[in-house]
Amino acid sequence: MPIVWIGRAIGHTPSVLLRKLVNDENKVMVKLEFMNPSGSIKDRPALFMIKKAEEEGLLKEGSTIVEPSSGNTAISLAMLAAARGYKMVAVVPKTTSSNKIKMLKALGARVIFSESGVPLGHPEHHYTKAVRLAKENGWVMLDQYRNEANVRAHYETTGPELHAQAIQLMGGLDAFVAGVGTGGTILGIGKYLKEVKEDVRVIAVVPSNTLISKFLGLNGDRTFHSIEGLTAMPVSSLLRKYRHLIDEVIEISDNEALETMKFLASREGIMGGLSCGANVAASLKLAREGIRVATVCPDGLIRYLDRLEL
Repeated sequence: MPIVWIGRAIGHTPSVLLRKLVNDENKVMVKLEFMNPSGSIKDRPALFMIKKAEEEGLLKEGSTIVEPSSGNTAISLAMLAAARGYKMVAVVPKTTSSNKIKMLKALGARVIFSESGVPLGHPEHHYTKAVRLAKENGWVMLDQYRNEANVRAHYETTGPELHAQAIQLMGGLDAFVAGVGTGGTILGIGKYLKEVKEDVRVIAVVPSNTLISKFLGLNGDRTFHSIEGLTAMPVSSLLRKYRHLIDEVIEISDNEALETMKFLASREGIMGGLSCGANVAASLKLAREGIRVATVCPDGLIRYLDRLEL
């Protein structure tokens, strides 16, 4: 079928096996989600959320979308908004990488900054601020933190793709690893995998010693970290609703994510971003148990070049 608009190009991303960072090259598979049109996995839920809002009559010609984001969802929405004729306002923490900000502006989005590390409910928390702006201006907030289309996108697309690729490349999988942001990725893929392979382990990756760690049964009180795309505190109602899908939790430090991101590029030729570094760092720990692990590379290294000393 010919591609008639950018939304049709989303999905069907390739997966590769790690060959240098593991002893057994058939143990860790990485799905390269940075090969989506805007460069991140968030293209999938962005498309599903926009289509849902259009079907419900919330989005009409000339509508303005506002979304709180660490950058990637906002970029995906901005790309699709440009293609569909909507305006886009992104509310992002002021620590968001400068490359993401430039991408948002290039896509025609208006960028509004929020404070980093403040609790949910604080007027300058990016979620709280976006809710207020939506009400004050009559904008449409798709709300990736509550929108079931976020989970459904990965249940219907990413999950089946990843499962088929794991069978092809590794003969199957024993564990799936993903970072926790809105929860859409790990919950949607995890739900699908548990339906087709009951004993699969679904393992969440969180920044070490953060409030999200505490929410998931570990210890932590940090409200700030440097791994963009992962959350420091429980904001998502989706995560609360589908918490039962997560079997285990692995904490990754900011430095582990950064160093693994560098190793992926210099030793595997995989240009993944910070959350990819966190996911792979956790996957490598599991691979030492001799099990087959699949994970995702949510976005690309190019968005974080401002974090590297080269």
